[in-house]
Amino acid sequence: PAAIRVVDEARTRWVRESEDDSGERRGRILDTARALFAQRGFEATTIREIADEAGIQAGNLYRYFPSKDAMVAEILSRFSDRLLVAYRDVIAAGSSATETLEAICWLLDQAGRHFTREIEILKGPTRMLSLGVGDHYRKGAAARYAMLVGLIERGVASGELNDLADPALVASCVREIM
Repeated sequence: PAAIRVVDEARTRWVRESEDDSGERRGRILDTARALFAQRGFEATTIREIADEAGIQAGNLYRYFPSKDAMVAEILSRFSDRLLVAYRDVIAAGSSATETLEAICWLLDQAGRHFTREIEILKGPTRMLSLGVGDHYRKGAAARYAMLVGLIERGVASGELNDLADPALVASCVREIM
């Protein structure tokens, strides 16, 4: 189905974008921060550790990012934006509701494999998100959730999906399972 091809294209795009990002100093710093935040936690990771692992002076790191919060905000924003684009592309592929829902599940599986570090960061203490660094991510998550609810509603209305429960509850269950 077209929606599954869109997921495969998104996965290929994510790999290419990651390779492109790691080729520049700013991208290498973000990749280092992503790895350390996922491994040690956002709170436990220091600017000095990020700079040391990235092979630059801590003072030079501030030329690229004003703070650790700015780094994690960009990491989570990129993650959210990439997922949101992929969701929109899958839904716009013109497949049936059932095929689109299957593709969304495949998308979430592939995102879980590709964005393991981002997911580990999100599993960390919520203090980081309460600082506002996750606002962009939360907005993207809300938009993705609304698209999933809309897809399920359309599937129920067309008779492709059974009306077993409130579409919002079904969407929540799909996200939790994946």
